[in-house]
Amino acid sequence: MGLLAPAALALLLLAGPIIVLYLLKLRRERRVVSSLLLWPRARASLQANQPWQRFRWSWLLLLQLLVLVALVLATARPFRTETAQPTGRNVIVLDTSASMGATDVSPNRLEAAKREARRFLDGLHPDDEVALVVGGRQARVLVSPTRDRDLVRRALDGLGLTAEPSDLGELLSLAVGVAGGKGRVVLFSDGVAPATPVDRLPVPFEFRPVGTAGNNLGITAVQVRPRSAGDEVFVRVDGSIPAPTRVMVRLLAGDRLLDVREVQVSPDGGGVVVFPAVPAGSDLLEIALDVNDDLAADNRVWVPRAGQQTTRILYQGRGNLFLERALALIRGVEVTRLAPNDPLPAARFDLYIFDGVAANPEGIANWWWVNPPANGPGFEVGPEVLFPEVSFFDPEHPLLRSVDLGSVALARTRAISATADWRVLATAGPSPVLLARETGTGRQVVSAFSLQESDFPLQPGFPIFVANLVAWAGRAGPSSTAVYRPGDLVPVRVRPGTTLVRVVRPDGSELSFEPRSELLTFGQTDQLGVYTVIQQAGDHEIDRSLVAVNLLSPDESRTAPRSDLPVIGTGAREVAAETEVRRELWWVLALAALALMLLEWWAFYRGIRLRLPGWVRLPRPPAGRRLGRA
Repeated sequence: MGLLAPAALALLLLAGPIIVLYLLKLRRERRVVSSLLLWPRARASLQANQPWQRFRWSWLLLLQLLVLVALVLATARPFRTETAQPTGRNVIVLDTSASMGATDVSPNRLEAAKREARRFLDGLHPDDEVALVVGGRQARVLVSPTRDRDLVRRALDGLGLTAEPSDLGELLSLAVGVAGGKGRVVLFSDGVAPATPVDRLPVPFEFRPVGTAGNNLGITAVQVRPRSAGDEVFVRVDGSIPAPTRVMVRLLAGDRLLDVREVQVSPDGGGVVVFPAVPAGSDLLEIALDVNDDLAADNRVWVPRAGQQTTRILYQGRGNLFLERALALIRGVEVTRLAPNDPLPAARFDLYIFDGVAANPEGIANWWWVNPPANGPGFEVGPEVLFPEVSFFDPEHPLLRSVDLGSVALARTRAISATADWRVLATAGPSPVLLARETGTGRQVVSAFSLQESDFPLQPGFPIFVANLVAWAGRAGPSSTAVYRPGDLVPVRVRPGTTLVRVVRPDGSELSFEPRSELLTFGQTDQLGVYTVIQQAGDHEIDRSLVAVNLLSPDESRTAPRSDLPVIGTGAREVAAETEVRRELWWVLALAALALMLLEWWAFYRGIRLRLPGWVRLPRPPAGRRLGRA
């Protein structure tokens, strides 16, 4: 123990003036009365008529002197000495994804993770650097490496939940870059995420899990299919539950209840409910679960059915009944068919589909090439591969949301090699079978197999895949078939004459854009709910459409936390010797002073009676043991 500022102890001399104030009393005005018999308090205060009086014991005086001592000792900055080992640079990684809002720990998992991060921060060596990396699907460096602990604490205090799913791979990759080989990475998370794409880090790694149990159900997929008698709405419910259960699913249009269905949900596979013949006339549908669980973000989804703009599609091929039927299910799609050898028309289309034909997509923005027989831009077609099995697919890409390719059987496919700008979405055998890329001019997709030589068109996910492709590659406007998640880019087809596009977010805040082309894209979709897109020509509104952003993440709805991650930290580093560390204790004395001041205030205004043990002998105050005003 020691003091960093011992000279501050001289402030204890202030006790003298405090005691003098108890001895010095003001003169009071004299009044003549017939008797003091009915004035006991006046008799007790007769001595106050003199400027000085004999010192009398006062509990209030004792409390005030204790407050002074505590404040003076805090000013002197006492400390205790410990031995600690510097660890260099520490990168705190905090998961802020939607599942961290689960309430199985109080008040939720994110706040519990922040408490653990503060404890970890308090235990570090003063010479250690600390950085803070946060995020869900989008990782960002909130605090660069610093020795300023207060800066990191303020950043933790201001941190809130996002509505995004987890991408622990991106979080850890960014943290490794911040660490720079000089320290360690410490992850605070519930581990709720798809399979982590990294299994080995070049720096030491620690996983600090949060969460106790998973008891949650959520809506993980929704699809609207137009029918002549009314739309059909398909809803999938999934989550982490200890035993099979039944849950009620409500379908609403505004405040009006349209239908209620019950669905059986199992811990292994979830359940599906269908609302048939949903009547027209409702611009916005809302689907809600009647369930009390750990996570509220996935219990409601919204489906807008108004504001759809026509998406013009050109199909060139020998004909594909399955594909044509899937396109016919999408509201607002206009398909033009072209024979394999016909030249492309001069008119522009939103999406070009080349089905097993040799094509020249140069100069075309958005296209889907099915079973290409020849090389294309950025990829080369190799020999055939017979009966390959799907070994990988990416369910987080917009094309494959709510689509399961794991059970698709392929008779044959083409071996394809592509440049780095292509993203592999699925592989079968040794080569990719589904690729996508996004350039500055458009979005392109390549399927290395023929639809007729697979059972993919017979799978329930095929019409969903086609709807996802039209919404993503075709850049369709807001539609009921387009599934948007937090962080997605939402395309808006700009009407002729539009001078201003306003986007009203679910919390009421507004974004304004001046369109510079026929297509405008906004990405501030970090809130769950309904976005209203308003197009204006001057002060006149010429178009209004709705966009719904929903969680729809099976991984986030399965909130059962992990106790460990299959990630190994490696990397040798020199371990510094232990050094002495001074831990200041002034804050303890400051809190004690505050408590004493509150006690003194309460005693002055309310008064208390103290019952002391018989062996304690203290001077009696004039009015018994009741604390009175000085």
